[in-house]
Amino acid sequence: MPLVWAGKDCFDYGGTIKILSLKSVFTLITQHNLDHPAFFAHFYEMIDSNLLHSKHRNAFFQMAPLFLQSPLVPNYVVASCVKR
Repeated sequence: MPLVWAGKDCFDYGGTIKILSLKSVFTLITQHNLDHPAFFAHFYEMIDSNLLHSKHRNAFFQMAPLFLQSPLVPNYVVASCVKR
């Protein structure tokens, strides 16, 4: 349980910390069965026009296919991310 809250606190920061926390929490979800129901909501929130001007956009767009190809992601979430 503490891992979920630590991950949530990292999402509240910005920039590199937020992007690295996405990767770390995704690894915990897929490889160690951590339950973090708001992960894809945080991922979706990061997709906006500010991301295109961020110096961390390359790291985000390299991880995005990994997140969206996961069997844990419902199809409607993938569709909404692509549409956005």
